[in-house]
Amino acid sequence: PNGGAPFEITEGPYKGFKLTVPDGTFAAESQWSFETASTDGIVLPAGYAFDGPALRVGSAQSRGAHLMTIDVPASRGTIVAFYDQSRNVFEVLPMVAETDTSIRVMTSHLRPELLRGPGFGQGVPPGALGTQNLGRVSSRLGINEPGLFLKIKAALPLPANVDLGSY
Repeated sequence: PNGGAPFEITEGPYKGFKLTVPDGTFAAESQWSFETASTDGIVLPAGYAFDGPALRVGSAQSRGAHLMTIDVPASRGTIVAFYDQSRNVFEVLPMVAETDTSIRVMTSHLRPELLRGPGFGQGVPPGALGTQNLGRVSSRLGINEPGLFLKIKAALPLPANVDLGSY
């Protein structure tokens, strides 16, 4: 989607997941993919546990011009993180609303290479790291690995490899 009607998952463990992309967020439409995935091999710090399977998200879109909202089926106390498997970097998405059965988070992208942390921008030519250009450059370099959307039950404080800031 590049804006307009929300994308919704209507069955499976993410039934009720809704991605809303405001009109004008992206210059053009593109393909997005969503599929459940295993959390095997992802190590969480002590005191943290997964609240269901991961959701693998694939997109060729770079950072959007507007914030997107994502409604996630989850119980109270769940946090939502986006995860880059290649760098072992987590980013907690900011929650803006919560009910007994869902939480709403916001983000401007669903691309793992846009998460800050070790290796941010690695392999990208100098001068190309502007937030609007990184996704396009990453696509030209063949960096288009899907990220994982994770529901986590957690205790604070967050560990060092969890970033709160690239949304």
